[in-house]
Amino acid sequence: VSEGTRQYSIQQQRIKPQKLVTIYNGVDTNRYNIKLSTEEVNQYHSSLNLPEGSIIITTIGRLHPQKGHKYLLGAARKIKESVPNAHFLLVGEGKLRQELEETIQSNNLSSFVHLLGMRQDVAELLAISHLFVLPSLWEGLPNVVLEAMAAGLPVVATDVDGTPELIQHDESGILVPPADSKAIALAVIELLQDPNKAAVLSRNGKQRVLSNFSINKN
Repeated sequence: VSEGTRQYSIQQQRIKPQKLVTIYNGVDTNRYNIKLSTEEVNQYHSSLNLPEGSIIITTIGRLHPQKGHKYLLGAARKIKESVPNAHFLLVGEGKLRQELEETIQSNNLSSFVHLLGMRQDVAELLAISHLFVLPSLWEGLPNVVLEAMAAGLPVVATDVDGTPELIQHDESGILVPPADSKAIALAVIELLQDPNKAAVLSRNGKQRVLSNFSINKN
């Protein structure tokens, strides 16, 4: 699903190059091109116990070491200090839920970090968000990044495997090193404090998905 995965298969798994072809994932960009009314946004805020005026930072993925949630949690306090109305939505379920709950509790993050579990309304959650983060330690080609870009969100993601084939650093998103909470915090704070740059990256990211990764493209 990515050239990064193809190269890993060649170099680490010793598969012959001629046996491998990269076929990228695609997303239904129409599904994520939605605009919620003010009333609908307010209803979401109420249902998720988010204060009015919250700045919503979202990540989506199963609760597994691969997805690097602990590094986002490690960045959360610093982000909150710079952006006092920041709230974090962690969408997904998995074996690390109890561990993450304990981390959130022990670090006094529970007032602004929300574990939402499995959801069927990902497009709507992206629509109410202001920024998307994917702190993964490895990936193939992350569909959630495509979905977030299609939703018009600025994206901060780790520079691993196929992700840089989606995000051009400082053009259609920001890439940070894996396992680096400080780098995540600095990138998120930069975009939240520089709405002009965030808007440019969002616009470029959305256009990149529409041009190269849309299943709706003829």
